[in-house]
Parts: sequence; structure tokens; C-alpha cells
Amino acid sequence: MWKTTTKKGLADEDSVSRMQVILEEINLKKEDRAPVLPARNYAKTIEASTDSTNTQAVIAIELLNGDMITGRTTNLMDASAAAILNGLKKLANIADEIDLLSPVILQTIQRLKTDDLNSRIPTLTANEVLIALAISAVTNPTSDLAYKQLPNLKDTQAHSTVLLNSENEQTFKKLGIDLTNDPVYPTDNLYYN
Repeated sequence: MWKTTTKKGLADEDSVSRMQVILEEINLKKEDRAPVLPARNYAKTIEASTDSTNTQAVIAIELLNGDMITGRTTNLMDASAAAILNGLKKLANIADEIDLLSPVILQTIQRLKTDDLNSRIPTLTANEVLIALAISAVTNPTSDLAYKQLPNLKDTQAHSTVLLNSENEQTFKKLGIDLTNDPVYPTDNLYYN
């Protein structure tokens, strides 16, 4: 948790060391936060099933009723977007196999992002997926049910197995989701943000 702050350049090593001593004195560990282990365990499961040695981007969110949901990065969307959509589906009692957003629409947004806007990262962010959900909610009652659950994500707890880019971090903040993450960058790209 505190290593993230130094990795991002937001705190010095001495401050982090003092915080770690305080946490040890009151016998607290990172794993005491409910979403930490589910996120890490799901990431390990994905790594094992894909024979990958790369850290998998997974986010676990503990909903206010105690339910734990997860999301992972796919070719279509990043872990932030997946976790938020999965959380909204759970809150709206929408079956997991039902798509809130048409894959065709998401692929069209992806093409706009990569082909027309020249983005090197094709996966859709939480913000981009939430905008698509808001638009879809106008004509799709199922999407509308999920969209109306957004306020219920406030004050939930989340953990990511990788550092999030600033856009996703801000989206979580604006939704009122308390987020921690492991101090691992999802890429070796020096310009990751």
C-alpha cells in the first residue's frame, strides 16, 4: 500500500518506513482489507491458466452488502471498467452472462480510440465504458437498471493487483470507491499514466 506512494513519487522512503512501523505496532497488514486477497488470488488463477509470468491486472470490489466482485483486463476493456460493470450488474441483479453493452458498440469505440485518435492502448477505460453505459441506458432498460446503481458504489472498498493509470484512479475517486493497489506497473512502458 505505502510502496505505491513511493513508486509514484508521492512520498519518500522515510515517511513510508514510519507508516509501516505504525501499522506493525497496531498489527495491521495490507491483507486485512477484504478485497486484497480475492484480487491477488484471481490474478494468480489467471496467470496459472494462461501460463503467463506477467502480473495480471485484476480488481476486486467489496460491495456494501459484503459481496465480492472482480474484473480483469481483456482485449476489450481494462480491469477497472470490468470490475465496475460487474459491480453494477451484481447490484442490479443482472445475470453475469447478459451483456450490458453490445460488444459491437464497444469494438466501434475501440476502433475510434486506436484508428482515429491514434491511441496505443486499445482497451477501454472505466470512464469510456461508463459513458457508453450512460448512452445505452437511454434505449436499453437493462443498461438503465445498471446505470441507476452507480450511487451504490460509493463507500465500497477495492483493490487492484497493478497500479492504475490516472484516468481510472480519478474515476474510482469520483465514484467514491476507496481503492488500494499493489506497487506493480501493468507495463514496462516508461510513459504509463
